[in-house]
Amino acid sequence: MAAVAPETSPATTVPPGCAANYDGSPSSAVTGVKHMDSLSTSSMAPPCSSLAATNSGDGPQSPSRKGGSVAPGDHWGGDVDAHPRSKLTDSFPPSTSPGGAKEGLAAESEQLSRGDFVLAATLFIALGINTLMAWYVTLNVGPYVTKHYFSGSDWGNTLLAMFQAACVGVQVVLLWCGSATPKKSFFYAGGGMNIVAFVLMPPALAYLPEKGALAAMHLICFLLGISSGVLQGAGYPYAGSLPTNFAGFISVGQGAAGMLAFAMNTFFSFVCFDMETREGLTKQVWASYMFCAATAVLYLILFSWQISRPRAHDPFNPSADKTVESDMETGKVSKFTPVATDDGDAVETSGKRPWRVYWGLTWQYIVAVTVLFFVSMNNFPKLGPVGWHYNQQVPNHFIILFGVWSLGELLGRISPDLNRVSKRWFGWTMMNPKLLLPLSCSRIIFYVPFVLGYKLMDTTVVNDFWWYALVLFFFAYTHGWFCTLSFIYSIIFVREEEKGITSSLCVIGLSLGILAGLYIALAY
Repeated sequence: MAAVAPETSPATTVPPGCAANYDGSPSSAVTGVKHMDSLSTSSMAPPCSSLAATNSGDGPQSPSRKGGSVAPGDHWGGDVDAHPRSKLTDSFPPSTSPGGAKEGLAAESEQLSRGDFVLAATLFIALGINTLMAWYVTLNVGPYVTKHYFSGSDWGNTLLAMFQAACVGVQVVLLWCGSATPKKSFFYAGGGMNIVAFVLMPPALAYLPEKGALAAMHLICFLLGISSGVLQGAGYPYAGSLPTNFAGFISVGQGAAGMLAFAMNTFFSFVCFDMETREGLTKQVWASYMFCAATAVLYLILFSWQISRPRAHDPFNPSADKTVESDMETGKVSKFTPVATDDGDAVETSGKRPWRVYWGLTWQYIVAVTVLFFVSMNNFPKLGPVGWHYNQQVPNHFIILFGVWSLGELLGRISPDLNRVSKRWFGWTMMNPKLLLPLSCSRIIFYVPFVLGYKLMDTTVVNDFWWYALVLFFFAYTHGWFCTLSFIYSIIFVREEEKGITSSLCVIGLSLGILAGLYIALAY
């Protein structure tokens, strides 16, 4: 957003959409103010008449007076209480382009070339895949591994819990060290640890005695959790600090990891190997984890290529004096430097604020993702599909239902990015931020079909395979959709120096939700 020059300046820049209210004097323009207007795309310009001259210097100064970020419904440079939120939809910033909101990928063309955009998007999808590929492969082969390698004892939930415990530990360390700025070494370390762990998993499982294999598998899952935590802790702030906000692409990659694991395991189990035998399962494990190692190598190649491109180094420079202004409706991020207001005061546009400020802006999204993952992991996979009773005997039914979950989650994670294609048809995917927490809590309704499938037997519909697939699809879709929005909203309303902290808090909340859900599910 442009700022007003001092009165001695020969020209004054008018913010987009405000020309009708500008009478030629600096006092009639908006100075350093960004109003968080309405979700509706029919009224994209801020109401200048009600926001003019908010930086007069009189009266108390609000936290947003210092600029840099803005809470939903608030704005930069003025007294927050002077312009309260007037309705539920006063949540998203308007388009910063003079012509209003732009549809499709054209909005990013002013910031990144098409080639750079595609490269960055591919990188963050690959990064997202590498954060959860180990989780999904272990989830898919877990029931068969416990049957053939661990004498039928169900260790699936503890293996997944080790993964999340390590992820939580990494985020706590990052917060303790105050690492709000992404570091290139984190990206290389995360990919390297993934390769090592993927290569070690098959021989440890195939050649060690039962107790040794069980201990080794838990340790390797812990190492994979560390690498996932490092990649997420570095990836989300980096994705949110580029000229285009790519945070949603990481979430899409995490959903794609589930689909990749499903497609790979389906092909191997139906075409190549018999997972009902120990020998066939051993070959399946080798093929699956070697494929995962190949995805990690591809990710490292993409990252090395990415950082050779223009502007890719900016987020790694903690001394860069810039502020990110995000447009939620186009995914566009424009950067500007501190400016002076018409009263001669400089508006701060960078620097980390006290924790209570950015916590107040993001707590609801962190709580939402915690509740979201608790409900999901408390039901899936222990309660269903593993604990369900089935009216029909479907070959490799676990693989199929895990695939249904992966498909639903992927479509859910993609949904917010459909807003880039057409706000007219897909604007609903970027829901009002204030609805995210209550909707995440409302998913407890899924306990009904999950518990019924677990408790009842030989019941029409309730124990039918098609019903389980339908329930699991919508359960996974809401999971993926709400998860992506939680991460987007947790970094979109804070300053660049704070994004590493809020994204780490989101990962911690996510992991705590998973741990609590998985361990409580052991009681079933």
